Amino acid sequence: MDGIRATIQTVTETLTDGTESQKQTITKTYTAIIDGALRTVKEVKTIAADGTEQVAKTLEEASSKNFSGLVQGWKKEADKGVLGTFSTLISAVKSKDWKSIGQWVLSTLYNGLAPESQKFIDDFGQNLIQQLNKALGDKISSISQKAWDIGSSIVTVLPRVWAMHWARTAGGTGYPERT
Repeated sequence: MDGIRATIQTVTETLTDGTESQKQTITKTYTAIIDGALRTVKEVKTIAADGTEQVAKTLEEASSKNFSGLVQGWKKEADKGVLGTFSTLISAVKSKDWKSIGQWVLSTLYNGLAPESQKFIDDFGQNLIQQLNKALGDKISSISQKAWDIGSSIVTVLPRVWAMHWARTAGGTGYPERT
């Protein structure tokens, strides 16, 4: 994309009075020749909810000023995308780590999807987990209730069992007297 790297971040803030306002930050980074020197330019534009804009620009000596810096800059850029993950794949193939190979393939495919498709997959996974948690929660609740019922029965029967035990050891019939 013509050497310009841009990121856009939108933040929704909820104010103390309950109203919401959005602020957007656009950051652009690129290399340019300024005053006869190669420089890295970073522009940060902030757009407030009322539409006012603020722009801050910083200049740094470009990493591509010499050849090793140039190669290093290329490597950093490659590491950000799919190219940067090939070393992980190669390592997994060499060690025959099929799980890591599968994760690499799925990760690469997922990262290549359109945002709408990624959202669909995320929503599907979240919904599936919520349904599983609910089903398990219902079962745990049922099991807990049964355990409570058993505990209640034990607490109800236990005094009679103790009474029978004490009556037997004291020479009685072992059965509590009815009144």
